[in-house]
Amino acid sequence: MTKNRISIMKPKSNVSLPALRQQVQDLKERIALEAELAELSNRLLLGNSDLHRVSTTVAGEVCREFNLPVVALTSKARPEAIAWPRQIVMCLVRELTGQPYQSVAKLFGKDHGTVMHACNRVRARQDTEPATRRCIAGIKSRILAQLNPVKAA
Repeated sequence: MTKNRISIMKPKSNVSLPALRQQVQDLKERIALEAELAELSNRLLLGNSDLHRVSTTVAGEVCREFNLPVVALTSKARPEAIAWPRQIVMCLVRELTGQPYQSVAKLFGKDHGTVMHACNRVRARQDTEPATRRCIAGIKSRILAQLNPVKAA
């Protein structure tokens, strides 16, 4: 009976721990590359040159989500209820268009450092808050649906 217990606990494969760690690392790298590829294909689909159309769509969708007037995004107001949606818009416009920070900043009357901070803050909250990740993913999917409508055959 002791022999059976030992055989149950014995690993079923001959894969070493370092090899398993390497496989996990390879998978993480592949996931990161696939995410980057998806992001690049979104940019190509949107046509990077149409900054105004993308920014208008993003602003409208984010404001709808947060129940804000679009004009609030370009105000100097800094309350969290306005600043957070503004940061999301800045980040999504940059992400979806591939435009430099300075170009996105001009849309809001801000400097490039503000857009960099916004993108870093949005990424950080997405990494630590599942609800934020889901919210932004939903906003992004609605934006992409508006910008790239599927044509019925």
